[in-house]
Amino acid sequence: MANVDNQSEPLLTLAEYLELSLDEGGLVILARTSEQSFTVYIGDMMDSLGDMRTRGNIAAATALAILEQTSPGWNQIVVGGQTYRFMRTYAQLEEIPATVFTPI
Repeated sequence: MANVDNQSEPLLTLAEYLELSLDEGGLVILARTSEQSFTVYIGDMMDSLGDMRTRGNIAAATALAILEQTSPGWNQIVVGGQTYRFMRTYAQLEEIPATVFTPI
């Protein structure tokens, strides 16, 4: 399990999306949609892409840093004094490879 206590911009970004997923009742799904950016969805992997809620785009550098600072499997990060626990897995979002963050 990765246990990170860090105030980096990428982890602050991830924390914001984890908060949204907790508020809205869905998973955070990160999918690369271009060389320069990743799209962030909040939803369920059983939903079609059209049924998922798009929550924005983040720069590829930020998304790749999130992936570098977390690990597959169970993670715990502390951002702004708040602890976030989640499982990081991989999935296929229609034809697009995606990383899924499941808050626990």
